[in-house]
Amino acid sequence: MVKKRSSGKKKAITLRDVISHIQGVKSELSTDMQHMEQRLTKRIDDVESNLMERIDGLGQDIMATAKDSLKIRRHVGMAIPEDD
Repeated sequence: MVKKRSSGKKKAITLRDVISHIQGVKSELSTDMQHMEQRLTKRIDDVESNLMERIDGLGQDIMATAKDSLKIRRHVGMAIPEDD
């Protein structure tokens, strides 16, 4: 921050002031990025878990449908494909 001297003139900003300010901003940005990465990792893990549950459910549905189709074909007297 620029400070006024008692004579009314502004104090000059030094290179040390600039470096100190940049280091502070860098520290804040680094912390913000770490928090953002943690939140994104958690959300990605949640999405991955949700997708895996849905894929597993779809696989189970396909297997149940295939079994039901075989039962229906057997019941109505249709040919049943042979497994190779």
